[in-house]
Amino acid sequence: MAMYWKKVAMILALCGVLGGCGQQLPIPDADPSAPVSGETTPGTEGETTPPAEVEPDPTPTLEAQVTETAAAAGTLTRRTYALENGDTVELLSLEAQGPTTAGAEVYSITIPSDSTMRLCKADGSGWQETTAAPGTYQTSLLMVDSGEAGSFMAYIPQGWEEKENDCRRNLGIGAVVVTAAEDGNCTLTLTAPALNTGNTAECMLAQSPEALVDWNQKGVPSLWATYTNLGDGRWCYDGYYWITYSNYIPTGPDVYFQMSAAYLCRSMLAMAPYNRLADDLAPCMMDVMAQRQNKYGYFATSAGSEWLLGDYGIGAGFYDTRFNTDLMMMFLDAWERYEFPQFRETARIYADFFTAYVQNHSRTTAGGGLLVDDYYHPNGNLPTHTSLNHQVAQNILVYRLGTILDRPDLTALGDRMLLAVTDTEQSWIRPDSSLHYAVYSDGHFGGNDYPYLTYNDLYDMQAYLTETRGSRNESLDRLMASKKAWMDANGVTQYKK
Repeated sequence: MAMYWKKVAMILALCGVLGGCGQQLPIPDADPSAPVSGETTPGTEGETTPPAEVEPDPTPTLEAQVTETAAAAGTLTRRTYALENGDTVELLSLEAQGPTTAGAEVYSITIPSDSTMRLCKADGSGWQETTAAPGTYQTSLLMVDSGEAGSFMAYIPQGWEEKENDCRRNLGIGAVVVTAAEDGNCTLTLTAPALNTGNTAECMLAQSPEALVDWNQKGVPSLWATYTNLGDGRWCYDGYYWITYSNYIPTGPDVYFQMSAAYLCRSMLAMAPYNRLADDLAPCMMDVMAQRQNKYGYFATSAGSEWLLGDYGIGAGFYDTRFNTDLMMMFLDAWERYEFPQFRETARIYADFFTAYVQNHSRTTAGGGLLVDDYYHPNGNLPTHTSLNHQVAQNILVYRLGTILDRPDLTALGDRMLLAVTDTEQSWIRPDSSLHYAVYSDGHFGGNDYPYLTYNDLYDMQAYLTETRGSRNESLDRLMASKKAWMDANGVTQYKK
């Protein structure tokens, strides 16, 4: 794959893109075909010998420049990605040094006063479009188009209070403040909500010398209106958070935990081939998520679970095989698209962890297959159950890891995981033709399966086997047929077709 990115942080810094809190939208580069001042063009008298061509670095790179500066309200930490296409992506976190009222500045940028501002409505129903007139605007997602001066996107700063187990409580959202400036420009400032000492206000933004979003493309306005950074999933400075479940520790209104399965990243990766903004955000977001891989090699669910603690003695910071599987599939997708080494290395570290994990946290079936435990904590726990959806989803992941990492041992492990399902095929089917949710450590099958999730995982496994091996697995077909009969009888239609 041709290299898509190249480190240009130094160039952008020289252009002023990385400096200070107040910034100007990047100016388009000059015509690259024009001769540099003081040089003569080829074929003219005094022609100079061009320098030898330098072989480009065959390894794409994605690196962040992290800076910490003093701000009026506290300390501002900035994580900046300078991309080869001239765009920048930044994540900012303002930590309050003392109590502050709403309106503390987190970020500012100068834009032409005739720029078009699009503010996403809170309910995701569409956009409010306006010229950049002075005033205070409420939104969670802002898009600015300034013609030849470029474009700008921002998730507006949200306030956070740290809670136990690396969880956090949302304190509300800031605002966009536009003030008149000189020379036909205006200053656009992103502000924080009210904060107490130690609270943070965090946001993410992107800017480009070109249009980040093609608003004339069919479906694009409504698509982006669904990514408001409100609701159950929130993107923060250090990655993805999800609203805590009622049995999580801690829990409560507006409390979020570190979610391993960063579903916003999956959406950005899916849009990346067709959308410049998504193609900018996706690799940077995945790089942020890579920082969360712990010393064991997995991605922890930060909160505690009363259920897991009571049934299995599993505390906060546990390993959830399904959440990790979903995230690792994103890392493999990101590796295949961008080829940034950290994505493959993250996958390698996880593969090493998983192969060691299976040795002590699985059960062997009659034919030699392996049923892998769903949950784990490094401080110790009782053996857990194996749910069919976890088993099948991570089976696909193990096969993909074996191919991408060129690891025959992983392919062999995948075969044993698939064998475990075929060995136990009939035991999964319930009298009502649905499937049992899990097989437990004592060997019994039980629990209520999801309406269609497990069917979709079986569907994906069959698609993978067909693509890579040219045939389907008959046991999986029978499981799918049984589950489909139940779905048809119960009016479930959201399954993959």
